[in-house]
Amino acid sequence: LPHEEFDIVYSCDVLEHIRGAKGVLNKLFACLKPEGVAILIFPDRDTVFGLSARVLPHWVHVGYHRYVLGAKDAGKPGFGPYPTFHDEVVSRRGIHEFCEANNLKFLFEYGRQPYFGKGAWFRIGYKFAAPIITTLSLGAISSSHIGLVCAIKKAPGTRDKHAQDLPALTPTS
Repeated sequence: LPHEEFDIVYSCDVLEHIRGAKGVLNKLFACLKPEGVAILIFPDRDTVFGLSARVLPHWVHVGYHRYVLGAKDAGKPGFGPYPTFHDEVVSRRGIHEFCEANNLKFLFEYGRQPYFGKGAWFRIGYKFAAPIITTLSLGAISSSHIGLVCAIKKAPGTRDKHAQDLPALTPTS
């Protein structure tokens, strides 16, 4: 990506699928012009939803999409759900720490609410289990949201201290 070329970068539901998400964020902010804005949308790893994505085997996610949501190609090459890694930066706490360390300013942040599609019984189970999990985790795992929508501004004069050291990102099949 060209250095300081773009006014806006947008990433929606991608960061949780990348090992080394912090490196990708460094690249995204390096390509932003000073005062440019990044719109980042991702599931928060430190929520009940994120915890389930981290602890349940991938085949459970594929089965939910295939048999509950009716996505017959779920899990096949080119079709989600895709494996998740949920690096620590892919969390409310993690993204705030990243921004503080890199002189980036939050413009706004919204919590995303769960959507279960046709899975009504998942909705009922989630509403019952989520507060219990939050309580048992002593608040470390949140049930108030499943993900975040963030707008983050690159401050003028911010130097991209890591951008030149990162390997080029190449698409994989």
